[in-house]
Amino acid sequence: MQRRQFLAGAALALAHSLVLAQPAYPDKPVRVIVGFAPGGGTDVVARLLAEQLQGQLGQPFVVDNRPGASGAIAIGAVKRAEADGYTLLAGPSSGMVVNPALYSNLDYDSVKDFAPIALVGDIPMVLAVKPELPVSSVAELIAHAKNSKQPLFAASGATSFQLATEIFASRAGMDVDVVSYRGNSQAVTAVLSNEVDFALIDAAAVLAQVKAGALRALAVTSAERFGSLPELPTVAEAGVPDFTMSFWQALFAPAGTPPSVVETLQNATARAIENPVVAQRLRAMGVEPIGGTAARLADVMQREIPMYAQAAKAANIQLE
Repeated sequence: MQRRQFLAGAALALAHSLVLAQPAYPDKPVRVIVGFAPGGGTDVVARLLAEQLQGQLGQPFVVDNRPGASGAIAIGAVKRAEADGYTLLAGPSSGMVVNPALYSNLDYDSVKDFAPIALVGDIPMVLAVKPELPVSSVAELIAHAKNSKQPLFAASGATSFQLATEIFASRAGMDVDVVSYRGNSQAVTAVLSNEVDFALIDAAAVLAQVKAGALRALAVTSAERFGSLPELPTVAEAGVPDFTMSFWQALFAPAGTPPSVVETLQNATARAIENPVVAQRLRAMGVEPIGGTAARLADVMQREIPMYAQAAKAANIQLE
C-alpha cells in the first residue's frame, strides 16, 4: 500500500515538474507567412502587427512573404507547418472565404485546417461612379440602371471584387456586366476615364482619390460608416438594406495549435489593435481596426463562405 502511494506521489510530482519545465510561449522566433509580395496591403498590415507582437511577447515575429496562387501557396505552407504557434498566417478573407467559393482544386480547408486567432482589420469597399454618370446617391444609381436600356458596366480588379459586384447587383435589382482588370489600380483608372459606369473597390485603394475629390464615391459597403470617410453612408443606409460586405485581414495558426498559445496570441493582437497609434496607422491605410476573439473570427468565416459560394454559383464562376 505504501509503495503504491509512493509511486503515485512520484508520478504526480514528475508530471508537475514537466509542466513547470515547459517554456512559456514564445521562446523562439515566430514566422508570420504572407501570401502576397512585400509592400502590398496584406504585407503592410502583417508587418505592423508583427512589430506589435514582438514588442509584447519578447521574441522576433518575422514576416515571410510567399506570393502566388491568390495566396494559396502561403496558406498551404501554414497548413503543413507544425501546430506549435511558431508558424502563423496573415490571412486575408480572399484566401480564407473567397477562394473556397471559386477554386475546385484547393489543397486546404480554411475551416478544418486552421485555428482562428483574431480579426485584425476590416477593409470596406467604396462604391464609386464615373465622372460622367448623372447620379449622386446609391438610390439614383439603382434608378439609372433600371431605366437604362442596356446593362451598366462595372470594373473589377480581382475575382473577389467581381463576386462582391454580382452580389450587390443582385440585391439592388440591377442589370450589370462586370469587366475584369488586372488589379485595383487599373479598375480605378477605368472609372476615372469613363470606361465603365462604376466599381466596388477596396477603400485602401481609393482613399486618396476620394479625399482629393478626384473620384466620386456614393457609399461604403461596411455595416457601419467607415472612420476614414465618415461622410459616406453605408450601402445599407443608402437603399440596399440587405447588402453589407467587406474584406478583412486576420491571424491564423495551423489546426491543433494549443489553446493556450491561441489565447496568448489573441490577447496580444487585441492589445495591439487597441493601441491608438496602431489604430491610427491602420485607418491611414484604409483599414478599420477590429480585434475580437477567435470565436468571432470563426463565426465570420462560417457566415461568409456559403455567401460567396452562392454568389459564385449564381454568376457561374468556377476556377481551376
